[in-house]
Amino acid sequence: MRHTLIPRLEKKALHHEYHTRLCIVSMFALSAVVLVAIVALFPVFISISVEEVSALHSAQEIYGQQKDSKVSTFKDELIMSKTISSGLASNMKTTLLSDAISTVLAVRGEVRISSIVAIRNADSAIVLTLSGTAPTRNGLVAFENRLISTISGATVDSSPEDLVQAKNVAFSFKVTLHTL
Repeated sequence: MRHTLIPRLEKKALHHEYHTRLCIVSMFALSAVVLVAIVALFPVFISISVEEVSALHSAQEIYGQQKDSKVSTFKDELIMSKTISSGLASNMKTTLLSDAISTVLAVRGEVRISSIVAIRNADSAIVLTLSGTAPTRNGLVAFENRLISTISGATVDSSPEDLVQAKNVAFSFKVTLHTL
């Protein structure tokens, strides 16, 4: 094309038009290929989506059967453990000495306890002998009331001599816990 008699500006215009048409034709060919590929692959897409739905349904049925068997197994194990725990609970209806002492220490408030002696009677009652000092007479009375209200079935045997002083009251009394 270099040796033609077409002027240079016309050559440039023809060259530009040639590239433009080549681009348009190649784009059209590419879109035609994409369209044919879509049309060719559409039935495959439909069959895969149908297979996916059926596979999900079958997996859901299998999972549902496994879930039902797991639930029944879990229920059986739960019933067995409940039976075992109720049997153990019937054997452990007695209150532990450490539980009684920790309850007393939890409700003591501002009262200082210097000694605690815990003994279990023949009738399985727990007897705690407490001694210590309370800052005031009202603090000692409040401590006794907290013991009675907190520990169900508890009786407090205190002497009236403990309430003689108004401040720094030394005390010693017995707390009896009647257990089942």
